[in-house]
Parts: sequence; structure tokens; C-alpha cells
Amino acid sequence: MTELTQSEISDFIDLAFIEDIGPGDITSDNVIPKDARLRVALETRESIVVAGLDIALECFRKLVPDAKIEKMQ
Repeated sequence: MTELTQSEISDFIDLAFIEDIGPGDITSDNVIPKDARLRVALETRESIVVAGLDIALECFRKLVPDAKIEKMQ
């Protein structure tokens, strides 16, 4: 299997945002305050495999370039 390049991943994310977000989501724009912040911790009882985590993190970085993201082992 061939790994995607960073450029290919970035292009894919851009296309996904254009398709899914477009000019914005009217519900989110009217319900979620512009200064809202999110803090998430995923804790499990057993070891898990999270598929696509690196791409998900890149999506967050594109939306909020100064986001503080820490991936723990």
C-alpha cells in the first residue's frame, strides 16, 4: 500500500471541507458561539486502534491553526 503524501492529505481535506462545510453551516453558525472552545479526552477501558487519527488531527489544524493538540500513547 502506498502512503499518501502530506500534499495529498491536505488536498483531500480541502476538498472535503468545500463539500461538507461550503460557506458554513447555518445551524452551527447560529447555535455555537464564535468564541466557543472544545476540550476533549478520549479514555477507554481497553486498548483501541483509532483509524484515521492523523487525518482527523490535520483537519483540526486546518480549521484552527493555533489549536493545541497532544496525541498520547
